[in-house]
Amino acid sequence: MKKGIIRLALAASAFLPTACVSSDSLPIFLYQGMVTASSGKLITDEGDRYSIVTPVSDFNLDSGRFMASCEVMRKTAEHEYDARLVDIIKAEGPGILTRSKAPVEALQEDPLDVVDIWISGNHINMQNQCITLKDSPTGHLVNLVFDDAASRGDTLFFSMCHNSFGEKPDNPQYKSKTFLAKTYFSSYKLEGTVPRGNAKRVICLRWRKYSDFKDFKVEEHSVSHIYEY
Repeated sequence: MKKGIIRLALAASAFLPTACVSSDSLPIFLYQGMVTASSGKLITDEGDRYSIVTPVSDFNLDSGRFMASCEVMRKTAEHEYDARLVDIIKAEGPGILTRSKAPVEALQEDPLDVVDIWISGNHINMQNQCITLKDSPTGHLVNLVFDDAASRGDTLFFSMCHNSFGEKPDNPQYKSKTFLAKTYFSSYKLEGTVPRGNAKRVICLRWRKYSDFKDFKVEEHSVSHIYEY
């Protein structure tokens, strides 16, 4: 888990701008990571609570998961801080589906890349990349699916499922069309899928991605994490 958080901080720095802070109001530290919004506060996966002292007009911070960068200004109580928001991005991610109960359209496995993955705050968090048709109004369907038939004991299998509804670059119908790579963050809550019990479990995730953006050949990838819950 610690390695995931460190890797996340490095990945997050790619999209976070450098903030200019006056010398008389320097932050005590900079936080970058996945957070849960609750009643206007941001709660880190380590349990700290940040009261945002700068206006936030584009996001509702009453609920949801976000990738955030904050300048933490002062400690107000145990695990409580005032913070200035530097950058924030909404993390996509509906609930985890179970394969045996999921509708067929949610189980399509069109290519979708997992650029990074880590587990924190009882969530599977990812940075994903999806290839989409330029200017298309069609919404893609992306789900994290629990493979209940394949899972056993302390080894749990998941798949990233993606339904592009036919709008993909290897479809001859769109051979002359322009496609764009969309990168985004996602976060899926493990509660309700992974049983509690303070036991170590192996979580295995597989997905299909394009191996290159010239011939659009598809290859399968997988990764495993040990998780205690």
